[in-house]
Amino acid sequence: MKVILMLMMTGLVLGAAEKVEIKDWSSQEEMHKHYIGEFEKAQGFGVERTLVIDYNHFKNLTVDGQAYRFSSMKLISVTDRKKPVLWLTHGVPNRTMIKSKQAKKRSLSIEEKESFRQLRNGKKFLTAKQGDTLVLTGVLRAEEGCIRCHDDYSKGDLMGAFKYILTPAGLGLKKTNKKLQQKLLPQQQKQKEDKKLPGIS
Repeated sequence: MKVILMLMMTGLVLGAAEKVEIKDWSSQEEMHKHYIGEFEKAQGFGVERTLVIDYNHFKNLTVDGQAYRFSSMKLISVTDRKKPVLWLTHGVPNRTMIKSKQAKKRSLSIEEKESFRQLRNGKKFLTAKQGDTLVLTGVLRAEEGCIRCHDDYSKGDLMGAFKYILTPAGLGLKKTNKKLQQKLLPQQQKQKEDKKLPGIS
């Protein structure tokens, strides 16, 4: 009886899992708003928070008819009131490095500086193409929760930006298929040549 109940419960769980539907982003603004919320809820300080955000890699964002998927997000910060910097979060293995000021960061590129200038002048969101890659930059302005710690800021002050990198949905699968085809091609060619060889009596 217990076995039957366990099987029934497993069936119910699997049935519920099958009904879970991943809803794509309706807009760039919706995606940016979501990650701002995740950033605000995360524990830590500044770039530290980007290490614990639950990034959703399965929701598509459609721009100009092309579906894209989230690849990475980096924080551009100006909280020291100096030149803005981009934090290379993928080069940060743990929080200890951040606290000991060993975390990697760099100055903004020419394109990033121009994007940040536009954000400073009032733009909320910017979109750019780099080959197949879509680069989105969304502004971060001080909210009530921010100024509790950043008491030298006022609500609405520019604090930084999120830089999102998105790649065409299915691109990884296409690359894998292409590599597989390249690997199989010599074998297929050899099989064709073998068939053309005259039989040995």
